[in-house]
Amino acid sequence: MCRLNFPLCGVFLILLFVASRVNASYWVGVSKADITGSAAGSGMMCYADSSQISAGINDRQWARAFIVSQADTGNRLAIVVLDAGAVFASVYQAVLSRLNHRFGTLYNRHNIILSATHTHSAAAGQSHHFLYNMPYGIFDDRAFEKMVSGIVQAINSAHEDLAPSKVLMKTGLLGNASRNRSLPAYENNVDADKRHSIDRFIQQLQFIRKGRPIGAITWFATHAVSFPSSNQLLSSDNKGYASWAFERYAKYNWGVDSFVAAFPQTNAGDMTPNLNLDGTGPGKTADENAREIGKRQFIKALKLFTSKGRDIFGDIVSVQNWVDFSSYEVLPEYSGLNQSVKTCHPTMGYGFAAGTEDGRSSFLVRLLLGAYEGRHTERWWVRQVTNFLTSPSEEDRKCQKPKPVLLSLGREKKYHFLNDWLPSGNMHREVINQPWVPEVVPLMLARLGNFQIAALPVEPTVMAGRRLRNQLAKLSGIPPKYIVIAGYSNDYASYLTTSEEFSKQHYEGASTLYGPWEHSAMMQAFSSLSLQLNGEEPLPGNDVAPLDLSYLYEGVHVEDFLEKEDLPYGMIVTDAPGNISSGETVQLQYISSHPRSGMDLDSFFYIQREDSRSGHWETIATDDDWTTLFSWESGVATVKWTPDRYDKEGVYRIVLQGEYFTLSWDGRRSKKRYQSTSAEFHYSRHCHDQNDHLHLGYSVYIDAVSGEKESCTND
Repeated sequence: MCRLNFPLCGVFLILLFVASRVNASYWVGVSKADITGSAAGSGMMCYADSSQISAGINDRQWARAFIVSQADTGNRLAIVVLDAGAVFASVYQAVLSRLNHRFGTLYNRHNIILSATHTHSAAAGQSHHFLYNMPYGIFDDRAFEKMVSGIVQAINSAHEDLAPSKVLMKTGLLGNASRNRSLPAYENNVDADKRHSIDRFIQQLQFIRKGRPIGAITWFATHAVSFPSSNQLLSSDNKGYASWAFERYAKYNWGVDSFVAAFPQTNAGDMTPNLNLDGTGPGKTADENAREIGKRQFIKALKLFTSKGRDIFGDIVSVQNWVDFSSYEVLPEYSGLNQSVKTCHPTMGYGFAAGTEDGRSSFLVRLLLGAYEGRHTERWWVRQVTNFLTSPSEEDRKCQKPKPVLLSLGREKKYHFLNDWLPSGNMHREVINQPWVPEVVPLMLARLGNFQIAALPVEPTVMAGRRLRNQLAKLSGIPPKYIVIAGYSNDYASYLTTSEEFSKQHYEGASTLYGPWEHSAMMQAFSSLSLQLNGEEPLPGNDVAPLDLSYLYEGVHVEDFLEKEDLPYGMIVTDAPGNISSGETVQLQYISSHPRSGMDLDSFFYIQREDSRSGHWETIATDDDWTTLFSWESGVATVKWTPDRYDKEGVYRIVLQGEYFTLSWDGRRSKKRYQSTSAEFHYSRHCHDQNDHLHLGYSVYIDAVSGEKESCTND
C-alpha cells in the first residue's frame, strides 16, 4: 500500500483521483427501436402455455440501447434492454454477426450486453433450441427478424447519437414491489436469517448531455408476470409500464421527447410482483397490478434521477467468456468440499412441471406427473416415459441428485422412428435431436469506471445474486451497491439457485439446469472473469464455442395470411361518440385484416388532436400507449382510448391503418395498405377521479418530486 509520508501520500492520491476523472470523459448515445411481434396468432413466451395466443396489443415491445464510449481510448460498452421473455443464443449470434458486418470489430461479444425484461406477454418463437419453441410448435422467422433487426437498428441509432455526456450512478431501496415466492427454499440458506428475503436494491445509471437528461437505466429485481397466462394482449408488463411512464414524464415535464428509460432485471428468480403470492395483487385486476408495480419502480427511479448522483469515472473494460456448464470443474474453494466436483448435463426436475405461485400447471398435469414443489423422487411410469423420450443416463441422474429428472435436455439425441411421426411444426426434424437448451453459455463482466455489471444468461434467485455480487465486490473493491447482477442476458438457460435452495427442489431449484453445483461454478467463473478484467489472468482462447443451429432454420418460414381483396378493410362498424369527458373511454370497431400482416407498421392506429390555430392534426397516442388498447378477433378490430392527465381538451379523431397480403392472378403475393378515419369527437377535460389509476400514476410522484398539484386548466 502507500508507504509515503502522509502529506505526500495525500497529494499523490488526490492527483490520481483527479487524473482518473480527467480520463473519464465519456461519449453517450441512446436510442430505441420497435421489436413487437405478431399482434395476433403468435405464441407468447415464458408461461409455456400453448393456449396463450396473441390477440391484440396492450403496449409495444422495444429494444432500448445505451452506448457509453471512453473518449480517449474508444473503449465502449453497449447495453440493450429488450422487452422480451428472453434473449436467445440465436438472437445474440445474429446480432453479433450483423454488427460485425456493419462496424467490424467495434462492437463485439466482449462489449455488448443484451438483457431481457422477462415479460411473459411478448411474442415467442425466436429460439433455435427446441425446448423454448416446443409449446407453440414453430420457429417464427418474422418475430426473429423483427427482434434482431430492431436490436441492430437501436444500436446503430445509439452509435450515431454518440456525443459528450455525463454518466452518474445512484442507488436506493424499494421494498414494496416484490415478494419472495419460494420462502421455504430461501430459508434453507445458511445465512437466510441475516438477510432480507427480497432484493431491495434499485440501481440506476443516469445520462446527461449539456445539462439535459437523455436517458436512464434502472435495475430492479421483480418478475414481469403481473399479467397472467390468460392474457392475450402483447405487453411489456410492469417493466414496460415503468419505462412508458418515465419517458412520458420526461416528454411532458422536461420537454425531452427522445428520453430513453429502461428497467432491466437483476436477480429476480424468486421475486414476484404479485404481492398476494397467488398470482394476484397489489391491485384488483391484472392491469392494475402491472400499472401499480410499474408505477412503484418508476416513482423510485424518478426520485433517484432527480437527486444528486455520484459521478462515474474511470476506464471502460469488459470481457466475455464462453463456458461449458455441462461439465465444468468446480474447485474445492468454491464447492466447500475437500475435492473438486462437476456440473451436469442440463435437466429439469418434477418441480418444474408444478409451476410457481405466479402460474401453476393444470391440476391434471400435476396429478398425472406427481409434480409438486419439493419432490425428490421419481414416479415409476413417468421415469419410463422420460427414458423413452429424452434418455437421461444414470450418470445424469446421479449428478443431478437430489433433483429427480423429469426431462433430460442436453446431448445429441437419436429418436430414429419417433422423428417420423412426432409433430415438428415448421422446424427441421433434426432440431429435436440436438440439445434442447444451451450447454455452452456466455458470461460477461463489464466495468464502467467505478460501476460494474455481471451479465449472465440465467434467472438468479435473490440469494444466488447476492452472494455473487458480494464475491465480485471483494475482488474488485467496488461496493456491492454499485455492482449489478444482470440476469437474463445474452442467452437463456433457466434458473440459478444456491446449493441449499437446489436441495429443496422448489420450482427454481428444479429449473436449475446444470445441477447442484451450478451456483458454485458461476462464482468460480466470474472470479476468473474478474481476474481477467484486472489483467491478472490471460484472456480465454476460443476452445469452447456455443452450438450454432442456424443451419437448421434456413428457409424456415411462417406463411403469410392471404386475405380476400374485396373485403372492406378499414370500414368502421362502431364509430366514436361525439363527446367524451375525463374518465370515459372512446371505443370503435372496424373491419380489419390479420394483424400479422401489419408487423412492419409502427402502430395500427393514431389518436390525433386538432390544433385549433393551424388546423393540423397532432398524434398524441398510439397502440404503444398504456392509455389505449388494440384487440382483434375474427376480422374485427377494437380500439379503446382513455385520456389521462396529459391529454388536453379539444377535437380528436382516430386514424386507422393496416396491411394485407393478396395473391395475384399469376400467383405472386403482394402487400397492400389501407387507412380510414373515425368521426371527429370532442374531449372535455375535468379533474380526474382521485381513485383513478391513471391519475394516481402521475399525481403521487409529481406531488412528491416537484411539489406540483394537478391543474384542471385546459392549457
